[in-house]
Amino acid sequence: MANLIEQAKQNADALLQQAYLDAAKTGELPEGAVLSGTVEIPKDVQNGDFAANHAMVCARSLHMPPRKIAEALAAHSRLEDSFFSSVSVAGPGFIMSTTDRDGRSMWNSCPPTRPARCTWAMPGAACWAMRWPRC
Repeated sequence: MANLIEQAKQNADALLQQAYLDAAKTGELPEGAVLSGTVEIPKDVQNGDFAANHAMVCARSLHMPPRKIAEALAAHSRLEDSFFSSVSVAGPGFIMSTTDRDGRSMWNSCPPTRPARCTWAMPGAACWAMRWPRC
């Protein structure tokens, strides 16, 4: 099975790309810009499971404060059929995504019992769905 963490990062990026297109259609963000940035796992997981810096990377090209860009992207994020249950804004413009931990989305492929060694996630990564401390 492919690495679910990489899939979640790609899903978060695609979610933000679509949110940008939706926000540009409504006039909240300028059209014609290329949204770019990275999605990482934050050091402090109290903020969320994934953090994206797209708003800060694109602030100059959009001629807007990063926080306003992040708020528009969060407001236009379509979470249905995604790995995420919520999207929020933190700090100067980080877009924080929290996975759906009740097993309805990304983590439903977890084994029902703790494996001897986790093969579906990054080595040493937390097994969030089953709330295992470490694989």
